[in-house]
This record gives sequence, C-alpha cells and structure tokens, in this order.
Amino acid sequence: MGNVEPELESLSWQELVKFTQELSINDRLLLVDVINQSIREEIGSAKAVTSSV
Repeated sequence: MGNVEPELESLSWQELVKFTQELSINDRLLLVDVINQSIREEIGSAKAVTSSV
C-alpha cells in the first residue's frame, strides 16, 4: 500500500475508522487533503498513459 506505515496496513477497516476518528479535526482535514491530492495525481497519470497510447 505505497508509503503507509506497516502498523496501519495491518488494521481492519473498522480499526482504521476508529483510528481516524481519534485524530484531531485538523489532522483529519489534512488526511482528506492528502488523499484528494493522491487521487488527482493517480487520475492525471492514468490520463497521461491513456493519451499516449
């Protein structure tokens, strides 16, 4: 799973939700921003590959 800490990779979905809920609001917002940026980059890469074919 990319650059995810090994401890987080082994968490179940429910444990991950609980972990996230324990973060401060600022940390959760930062997490959302990081996820959104990651998705934008992945979509951009996929479009670049598709357009070069």
